[in-house]
Amino acid sequence: GVEATAAGASMRRAGVEAEGGLARMSSGGARALESMKGLGALLAGGAIFFGVEKIVEKGNEYNDSMQKFLEVTRASGAQMASAGREAQALGADMKLPSANASEAADAMVDLAKAGLSAQDAIVAARGTIQLAAAARTDVATAAQIEGDIMDQFSLKSAEAAHVADVLANTSNSASGQLMDIYYAMKYVGPIAHSMGVSIQDAATAVGLLGKSGIIGETA
Repeated sequence: GVEATAAGASMRRAGVEAEGGLARMSSGGARALESMKGLGALLAGGAIFFGVEKIVEKGNEYNDSMQKFLEVTRASGAQMASAGREAQALGADMKLPSANASEAADAMVDLAKAGLSAQDAIVAARGTIQLAAAARTDVATAAQIEGDIMDQFSLKSAEAAHVADVLANTSNSASGQLMDIYYAMKYVGPIAHSMGVSIQDAATAVGLLGKSGIIGETA
């Protein structure tokens, strides 16, 4: 009887200790889980903050570009609203994956610096972005080349979009780079214009020279 009672007491103590151990394990596991949740929340919060920070940065760049457009063109309120809508539309256009709204606004600024009016710069921005993508160059360079060639052929700013299309097509079909085509057109343009040759025909001729390996300043 005494031994049985002692054995029972020992088993009860063992049971209590086991329950205590399980409780401690459960508590420790819960704390670890909470720590992991906290770490996850911290990492997620950091990722969200980083994402928000990038969005704010892009928003600031866009606002800066639009302010530059206003300063360069002295655009009216209606023209600024139109420029904003077009920049946002170009930035969201899946056919122009290389551009965002800020870069679209930059294209308008660069075109305006090349001599285009506010309205013509808005209309021509798409073609300039496409030209930059086709030629694997930046928008500012594409806009400058576009403006220079328009001057050589005495073209009106309203024809900027057509000029961008012609240059992009020539760049795609010729073996030379856009700068090679630009240098060739720099020499050919004034002469071709004086002879009544269109920019389309002049660019086609330069493209054919490019396919023959004769292009650039030697064309």
